[in-house]
Amino acid sequence: MSDKDIIVWNSMILGCACDEDFDLAFRIFRGVWHSGLKPNSITLISIFPVCTKLGTVKQGKVVHGYAIRSSLGIVVSVVNSLLDMYCKCRYLDLGAKVFDQMSEKNVVTCNTVISAHGIQGQAQQAFSFFDMMKAADIKPNKVTFLGLLSACSHSGLIDKGWSLYSTVIDDFRLQPDMEHYSCMVDLLCRAGQLGDAFNFIKMMPVEPDLNVLGSLIGSCRAHYKVDLANLVGTIISQRKNHRFRLILRAFSMSGEEEENAAELKIGDEFLKAKCLMNCEVALILERKYEQLQHMADDPMNQVSQVFEKSLQYVKRFSRYKNPDAVRQAREILSRYQLAEFELCVLGNLSPETVEEAIAIVPSMKSRGRTLDEEAIEKMLNDLSMIKKFD
Repeated sequence: MSDKDIIVWNSMILGCACDEDFDLAFRIFRGVWHSGLKPNSITLISIFPVCTKLGTVKQGKVVHGYAIRSSLGIVVSVVNSLLDMYCKCRYLDLGAKVFDQMSEKNVVTCNTVISAHGIQGQAQQAFSFFDMMKAADIKPNKVTFLGLLSACSHSGLIDKGWSLYSTVIDDFRLQPDMEHYSCMVDLLCRAGQLGDAFNFIKMMPVEPDLNVLGSLIGSCRAHYKVDLANLVGTIISQRKNHRFRLILRAFSMSGEEEENAAELKIGDEFLKAKCLMNCEVALILERKYEQLQHMADDPMNQVSQVFEKSLQYVKRFSRYKNPDAVRQAREILSRYQLAEFELCVLGNLSPETVEEAIAIVPSMKSRGRTLDEEAIEKMLNDLSMIKKFD
């Protein structure tokens, strides 16, 4: 086409972005410069998400500069897209600076900064933006409260989360969506309040979905709550959806493990572990077991039945056996800025597909996270290689 105009270029950029061919989308954007045409607001709104996906913040800054020079930097939709790029690439300081300089803000603007700070565990900043939002008479919506609940979850603010949840229903007359219920369950599970999480699910006015139940049963496994896991498993087993059955098989704790979970508590030396991955606990207990064996003559150092059962339990569910494999697994999982709970569940269960991983740890795909499916797949492939040579 010899008469390409900016509308055609924009359409090609959007088409490539929708097909997730981000490299080609960015090459087409560069072609706009060489064509002599000036990018408009639609061009910039289309290209900032591409910069986010590619992680090319440097190029995003160049486009940001163009927006300022061309007076497009005052268009709220353009600045919202720019703000989203900085926040999702974890340049929160730059995002906050852009937010402060905006002469016009809307609910999308506020939701972006609230969600971004919340997912990074910066709850105080997230609620500060919420206060600014209310002061500017910008009406919050369901996405706003989802970001705030996520902030409470990642910062361990249980009371604040409950208060906020009540505010959504009582003060703003909003009906929570499944994502809000899932976030509340995640909040309680992260705090170890699994019984409260189960009671919350029972009180839900709608049937819990895979993310809600998967989050709870994953926490049961991490905290060795066998009875509660089996109870949730009974609920899942009644579902006809094959994905529910998949999660049930992945988290199965029946059979020989149907013993009182309270008996499996470990001593103070266990508290030194940074993560509850079974393979790491197994290494700790094995070293302790060897020490006790060397001192078997001393009645005070006899190996108890509870200790032996604990060792058998974690060894049975350890995905990685030798110390090098355990270390490599932790290194791989640590590259992806996972929460300790997420790292633990993924390390314990070693899902084989992206779908399984997201179902088991739904918070990886929560709003504001930059962990896309390609990154998750690479992580799983790296873990799989370790298991082959373990």
